[in-house]
Amino acid sequence: MMESVQQTITRVSQELSCSLTSRCVAEHLDRHDELRQLRQLRQEFLIPKISDLPSEDCVYFAGNSLGLQPKNTKKYIEEELEKWATM
Repeated sequence: MMESVQQTITRVSQELSCSLTSRCVAEHLDRHDELRQLRQLRQEFLIPKISDLPSEDCVYFAGNSLGLQPKNTKKYIEEELEKWATM
């Protein structure tokens, strides 16, 4: 049976002799995160900065139906439009 999140945090904090909410537990979990390499994928997307938003009252939610735009989107769309134009 797989360990629950709570069980993992408790086990790690005991192994490291740190509190459950300590930085050392968080850093240990980050270092051993199975998805750590996938974080590099973040660089493949356009992530809006606050200064890019239309106003300070604007909030950007990445949970919309399309999510963040991949950086290669424009290139791929232009390739498809060029194919279409020359059919």
